[in-house]
Amino acid sequence: MPLSRWLALIALLVGTGLLQVGQRNAIVLNAYAVGAGMRQVHAKETDVSWLDVEVASLASPARLAQVVRERRLKLVARPTLSAVPSLRLAAGNSEVAD
Repeated sequence: MPLSRWLALIALLVGTGLLQVGQRNAIVLNAYAVGAGMRQVHAKETDVSWLDVEVASLASPARLAQVVRERRLKLVARPTLSAVPSLRLAAGNSEVAD
């Protein structure tokens, strides 16, 4: 076989390999683009579902009552000990001691 045929065969094989690599790279890049688009779609779907849950929970009367109670607890300071029952207890003890 002459040298020119060998060179033509090598060039054909190199060209075919380059085409295959180019096609595979294009497919991989398209897959990355599709994956990025799907990630954005899933993120939007998740945001929408969280908003639906938030709206549903705020619309329910039990949730609204709980929010009102939480806000009142945050705004009003409640004493932990009451002075009136301790005075009654002291008066009760003095009667028992008599």
